[in-house]
Amino acid sequence: MFPASQSDMKRFILTGAPGGGKTAILSRIGDEIRTIAEPAREILAEQRAIGGRGTPEQDPDLFVQLLLERSIQKHAALSEGDGPNFTRSCSKATASQATS
Repeated sequence: MFPASQSDMKRFILTGAPGGGKTAILSRIGDEIRTIAEPAREILAEQRAIGGRGTPEQDPDLFVQLLLERSIQKHAALSEGDGPNFTRSCSKATASQATS
């Protein structure tokens, strides 16, 4: 059951290494905890489906830009009602890009 308002909502952080099973865990408990699709996975799937350049391998700057835009859109949706939990933040991609 979801809380009546965002102020009543408990928030959790699930963190771990890439491939550590964070998404798998959230998939298993998805009926009990509201989650949101991880933006990077969405963007990668979309870009690969259309033959786009917005992937880390082809155009890392474009990928980070698309990721940031999508993350902002998802965050803005939080103000429209009870919001989901994110599996990863855009800051991880931005930090990864800054160190490469």
